[in-house]
Amino acid sequence: MKNLICLAVSAIIALSGCSASSDKLPAVTDENGAVLPPVRVLEDVSCHGDLARSYTFETAFSEAEVVARIKVGNWLYEDNDIMSTFFEAETLQCFKGDIPEKFILKQEGSSEWIEDSFPLFTYGNELLVFMSKGDSKGYESRYPKKYDTFYWLIGAYITFFDVSYDNNGNRYYADRYGFMGKTMNISSKDDFYSEVYEYAVKADPFLGSIRNKEYYYSYIFSEDDVISLMKSF
Repeated sequence: MKNLICLAVSAIIALSGCSASSDKLPAVTDENGAVLPPVRVLEDVSCHGDLARSYTFETAFSEAEVVARIKVGNWLYEDNDIMSTFFEAETLQCFKGDIPEKFILKQEGSSEWIEDSFPLFTYGNELLVFMSKGDSKGYESRYPKKYDTFYWLIGAYITFFDVSYDNNGNRYYADRYGFMGKTMNISSKDDFYSEVYEYAVKADPFLGSIRNKEYYYSYIFSEDDVISLMKSF
């Protein structure tokens, strides 16, 4: 049943090579009262998910119900049976579809399974996401009422961009892994790599110590170029 639920909800990851404690860990609250996930990676545990398919930027934009720039809010809940975590989230800018200003974001991964190169999000992360709407129909007993409707990334770790800035406050979309970035017919702003990466690490220091960080920010695009590309579709 676990695999059926995972496939029904996300339809993108085949899980392998990971084991961890089944005890649910408590959330963490920072000094400002933000609720953070209990873990973001699993220490001394290797987890790997094989993508069932890949996406180009165009196919991700075409197949997603919603494309939006968002800000991740408080950690809410994890479900280790489907290896998923739920967050509050805020819509900052919507480029496709219709989404509430406040919504629930579902991410693959929990305290029992986290893809090595795809740590759990945390409060304050700013992202460009390609999402579809999900619900818990058929699994009502599994979800608290407030999580009956949520939005999930259609391609897990390959269908989102980190949002970052240069020293002048210009906004950029950074592709951590390069899957979609290599399919975009626009120029990567590699000259701004240091500024954009340093800003991202300052905003979320965890990114500076992540495993497999050599993949990070393979492609960096200016906001204007990305918006123009989306409009061309």
